[in-house]
Amino acid sequence: MRPRAGGQMARFLAASTIVARLPALILLVTAAWAAVPAAACPFCGTVGRSLAQRRDEAAAVAVGDAVGDAVGDAATDRNGTPSQRFQLDQLLRTDGRAAHAGETVTARVDGAVAGTAVLFGTLDPAAPGGDPPSLRWTATPADETLLGYVAAAPPISRPAAERLRWFAARLEHPDPVIAADAFAEFGLAPYADVRTAAAAIDPARLRSWVGEAGIDARRRGLYGLLLGVVATATRDPTESTACVAALHRAISAPADDFRAGFDGLLAGVLVAEGERGLDFLRTLGLLGRTGRPLDQRHLLAALRFAWDNLADTI
Repeated sequence: MRPRAGGQMARFLAASTIVARLPALILLVTAAWAAVPAAACPFCGTVGRSLAQRRDEAAAVAVGDAVGDAVGDAATDRNGTPSQRFQLDQLLRTDGRAAHAGETVTARVDGAVAGTAVLFGTLDPAAPGGDPPSLRWTATPADETLLGYVAAAPPISRPAAERLRWFAARLEHPDPVIAADAFAEFGLAPYADVRTAAAAIDPARLRSWVGEAGIDARRRGLYGLLLGVVATATRDPTESTACVAALHRAISAPADDFRAGFDGLLAGVLVAEGERGLDFLRTLGLLGRTGRPLDQRHLLAALRFAWDNLADTI
């Protein structure tokens, strides 16, 4: 909920008091960024299209086997992306004209595929209106687990919050492709839907992930935000206290200068504790001139998130 017009000036002045204390260089670096509307997940970085998006937007989806090695083919792709030949063994989706089982197609690949892949065929914009239509194919290596995931993922036409509850169980999946794709789904979703889906995630798992060294740093930012949501949503005060404590530990832990995902942890504290979260960050020196510049860069992202989403509590 956005602040009402009558309170915006007071909030602006309060925010200005904080921001004015940050190093001028940080303000210059972030001025252009701050004017851009908040992303669905402002702490997830850039995420690509999810497998469900690719599946549902494709004219044909198939399972195929690699035929030959991958080669660079600038004629097929202007960027010289490698391509590889595949024989289509099973069609998961087609209109009956775009592709046929047993057909051999050329698909773009990120790297050589040895064995089975899931292939997505999209209409070629350079050859519209053909009959049968001309398709551009991309291929992703896939075993039975990934093929089952692609087939079962809820369609993009379903409500986002409902879909995210399904993907919540696949976060940090043992298959790295599935884990990355589930994260991408959260990274693409509006915060309101992410907040609704947080209840589907075991708080103990979130607490473990925000403190685990092996977790992808970008994902830690999302998990910090989710942990803050869980802390406010649970009716168990012991659980809420444990979630906040995990956030405090993760934020206070020594880290290198880059510290990807740190902005999500800071936002998680603000979600969980409101203005008390600001007091905690102040005790760490983040709100004054003693904080490291990159940490204060992360703080600006968290404050902007709070301005957009936490007007009722901060």
